[in-house]
Amino acid sequence: MKDGMSAVTAAAVPRAVSCGGLDRRTPTAPAGGRLGWVDIARALAMLAVIFGHVGTESVGAGYTHDGAYGLITMIINPVKLPVFFALSGYLYSHRYDDCEQLAHRTLRARIIPYAFWGSFMGLVATAMDLMRCGFDFGRLPSLLLSNYILPLLRGNLIWFIPCLTVLELIFALLLRLSRKRMLPLVLLTVLCTALGYIVSSRGEIMPWKFDTALTSTQFMTLGYLLRRLSDRMRSSADVSKMAKNVDYVENAANETSQRGAAREAVSGTAAADGGMKPLPYSIASALHGLHPGIRAAIYTALYAVLLASFNLVWQGCTVNMNLGGYFNPVLFTVLSFVGILAVFAISELIGSSRMLCFIGRNTFVFFVWHMYAAKAGLALLGLLPHSSELPMTAAVLIVTVFSAAVAALVSAAVNRFIPFSVGRPRGANKECGAEKESKKD
Repeated sequence: MKDGMSAVTAAAVPRAVSCGGLDRRTPTAPAGGRLGWVDIARALAMLAVIFGHVGTESVGAGYTHDGAYGLITMIINPVKLPVFFALSGYLYSHRYDDCEQLAHRTLRARIIPYAFWGSFMGLVATAMDLMRCGFDFGRLPSLLLSNYILPLLRGNLIWFIPCLTVLELIFALLLRLSRKRMLPLVLLTVLCTALGYIVSSRGEIMPWKFDTALTSTQFMTLGYLLRRLSDRMRSSADVSKMAKNVDYVENAANETSQRGAAREAVSGTAAADGGMKPLPYSIASALHGLHPGIRAAIYTALYAVLLASFNLVWQGCTVNMNLGGYFNPVLFTVLSFVGILAVFAISELIGSSRMLCFIGRNTFVFFVWHMYAAKAGLALLGLLPHSSELPMTAAVLIVTVFSAAVAALVSAAVNRFIPFSVGRPRGANKECGAEKESKKD
């Protein structure tokens, strides 16, 4: 029986190597399915991106900034894109330790979709310019070169996708160099982030947004470490539950020895982690163990205080990751980290939303189509009587909803007819629900 108990505890206790309080295993997705709150977080970030871009187009359409619009953009700008990068780190899989798997995934989920939709956008831009110049086909080669070929090769079309591609490859290299140990990974991340900030401060925009990718390694590492913390806490909870559960004991005589063996497994795991946990790990574990509503309140309040404080010096806290513009690198990092934690907690609190889940699973199409929809939405809004009298915030919200609706319709068509163009097999997007995790008692 003792041997049987050893087998049970060996299966239940995760094999981990201590690394500053966090285990060195690469996070893996739950066995039960997709993390629903991750899709919700993506959707919230995507809606923030659409709102910001619609606002830029609205200024060109004749609307004037109002106080509400300025406040909203100041809130969302430091966090809307970092959320995507952090989620990429959170979902990073151990499968990508294999270079062949990483290359296959990069080709399928990044390069092919970028080539497909980048070509679409480049050809549309060429056609529109050709129409503006009176269909002078003698200019077609130069238009193709300036609107399509060069921007596609430089990574300027749907810039976020080339940037994310480079970032994921850099992060895979950092994991390999650090051997997944936390301290070397953090040090390498700080080095890459500092290098990215230095390049950006010189006003240099590198091909495929390599400068922004370097700066964003901090966010991907944050997401990766949050997932490791989450997995670590889940594993500890499973071990503790096993230690308390004696329902499988065959008879009362063996109960004491079975419970003792389980407790030995727990204490052995704690010893492998180095006994006492470092203070940062203890604080992170305590915060991460709180109810999502409490975490959301804490991080949101902290984000508001930091934003208000920073805005006193850095008016508007303007951020433009596309052009490498940051109001202050250190303060931007602090603000973005807190904002990411707030968005994660809010997404967990929401828990389930079919609409947000759908948006979160189709962000690629939303990135491509929302600007076309925004231009059309502003044009249609301008046809309505007294539309020019609308406050800018109201106009932007209306067109944001319109743009999201149009992008959703396009997403449904893409998923049905050309799913390869967004890196997924046919039928992969049929279900859209909340987080599902396997439960073992």
